Amino acid sequence: MTADTRVGSAISKVLVTKDLIVRLQAPRFFRERDRQTLGVIVHNYTGQTRRVNVRLKAKGIVLKDDASRVANVPADGVAKLTWPIEAASAGAASITAEAIATDRSAMDAIEMPFEVFPHGARASVLAGGRAAPSSTASMTMDPESKLEGASLRIEITPSFAGAILQGLQYLAIYPWGCVEQTISSFVPDVLVKRASEQGGLPISESLRQDLPRMIAAGVKRLREMQHPDGSWGWYTEPEADMAMTAYALIGLVEARKAGASIPDDMLQRAAAWIRSHTIQELPPRPEQRDWAKAGPGYLGHLEARAYALMAAAATGAGDQDRFEPLWARRTEMTNVAIACMGLAAAETGRKPELEAAARMLESRQTRNSGMALWRSAETRYYWSDAGTTAMALRALTRAGRSTEQLEPVTRYLAAKRDGGYWNSTRDSALAILALLEHLERMQPVPSTAEVSVNGRPAGRVSLTREDYFKPPKTLVIPPSQLRRGVNKISVTKSGAGPVYWTGLLTYVSGQEDVPAKPGYFSVERSYGKVQLVKNSGGGYTEKVVPLKGAVRAGEVLRVQLKVKSSADASYVLIDSPLPSGFEVVNRERNWNWRWSGIQVRDEKVGLFSRTLPGGISTMEYDVRAEVPGELHVMPTEVTAMYSPSLFGYSAEKRLTVR
Repeated sequence: MTADTRVGSAISKVLVTKDLIVRLQAPRFFRERDRQTLGVIVHNYTGQTRRVNVRLKAKGIVLKDDASRVANVPADGVAKLTWPIEAASAGAASITAEAIATDRSAMDAIEMPFEVFPHGARASVLAGGRAAPSSTASMTMDPESKLEGASLRIEITPSFAGAILQGLQYLAIYPWGCVEQTISSFVPDVLVKRASEQGGLPISESLRQDLPRMIAAGVKRLREMQHPDGSWGWYTEPEADMAMTAYALIGLVEARKAGASIPDDMLQRAAAWIRSHTIQELPPRPEQRDWAKAGPGYLGHLEARAYALMAAAATGAGDQDRFEPLWARRTEMTNVAIACMGLAAAETGRKPELEAAARMLESRQTRNSGMALWRSAETRYYWSDAGTTAMALRALTRAGRSTEQLEPVTRYLAAKRDGGYWNSTRDSALAILALLEHLERMQPVPSTAEVSVNGRPAGRVSLTREDYFKPPKTLVIPPSQLRRGVNKISVTKSGAGPVYWTGLLTYVSGQEDVPAKPGYFSVERSYGKVQLVKNSGGGYTEKVVPLKGAVRAGEVLRVQLKVKSSADASYVLIDSPLPSGFEVVNRERNWNWRWSGIQVRDEKVGLFSRTLPGGISTMEYDVRAEVPGELHVMPTEVTAMYSPSLFGYSAEKRLTVR
């Protein structure tokens, strides 16, 4: 645009090329123990035949032939050379291909990074507790596992600020992006931002710079997924979900309190939808004889309405007409619903109701080994014990319970932290919120921790006042100090301050041909070859025949997953690994209402089901073979996202591509 507002456009095209070009024909990733054939393609644009020295270099990949070759490449032609390789061990890898004319008149090179994913089923063992003054635990590793791939991380902390940061890191990188996980990602970001700016919680400079971007990205994604009526579903389906809409509204309110920019219409439309649905008549009570059948559905209705009422109260819309009818049924509610009613009472200044809710929660708590928790109930929203306990902790904190009274609750949440998170993204966000509110009331006291593994000293950790506001101190135990079978961990403290510890032992099973492991879910995975059969009247019909023997590069396979669920399940993730050297070409075969979404990654396909009925459900997608080799395809795993203990996986599969 010129100064006098004249406008115009122009297009220029530039072609940049070289006389000699080398390309790699390789898969997107490798799998440990796979044997494949890589292609190196040399293009000659010099105008005359060239003798070219071609060399292949590999890191993390084993070449099974000489690294150097000589090729005669015709003028304006192409030569293809192949190398057999083996992915011998998991980890980072790179491959470099060089092409240099023998007279050095032309040359080219290319380097590509790759990930070699491990062979076997991943496994982890969690232990932890409070040293008072000592704490011991046993962690058992599979006898067939690989010691060289094992890892034991022991984290020591006097508080939960470190757990907050660890949870934030997990939520920021969680690979699946439904509505709930989007909320659960940016809400902890907002809370840590608040703790850093208002409470002095130290965070890294890179995280400080990333937080505004992370929060803005979460708000943007939520805006894109909000329905025209103001509600949200679980993924992108049009059906509104009261609990998910309430969760989104709570998250947006927290974000605005912390200074994030939230469009007014997002809040107004969501609050209006909540108000219009919480004022509706409550569901009828089930008859006593039908309680076993109708109870979970009825409890789920009350739970969702209490959750929505809490969200409405956070926006200032907690009026008497909505609160009183629901409060009258408090003796029939789940622990989560009671906590929500207590929080709604706190937001609207109902102190007697808040105290009554707190006393109800205290009467229902479960005590075990010095820890206190609240059990979850069977409803369609799959609250875990950890998520339920986090909600109870928030309500009791608002009711004014002391840090000493709540210490058994925070001990339970500390022990339930699996690596960097609690059970699911939603539970992690709620635990972070509850522990942050609790942390703001603690008085720091120094202490020291001595750690031993299998009878040998592993480290000594000093905890100062400053460590209450830092990530946990970490000890990494080398594989040489671990053993297959039982590993014994001991933590002993000195000093008056508290010492909490968690140990996460991770390893990969060394078993060849991993068998299926049915559990709550069982999975059968099969492959069929897709063929086009010519019709007598013209045209072609697709036909799928069972796969027998090898596959040829370029052929298309249909992957069929049959998932058997022991009973109805909600919010289910199917994690289906891809064979190395295959590309997904049709991702929505046999698509129906059971499947909420699908995401394709380099190494796997993720399928989501909001409601998976009991019995057998089927999903299909197509892949094309592109790189020859002898391949291992790891098991397809099915997990209830909010109850990871409900899972099952298929057997490993072998494929040959010619």
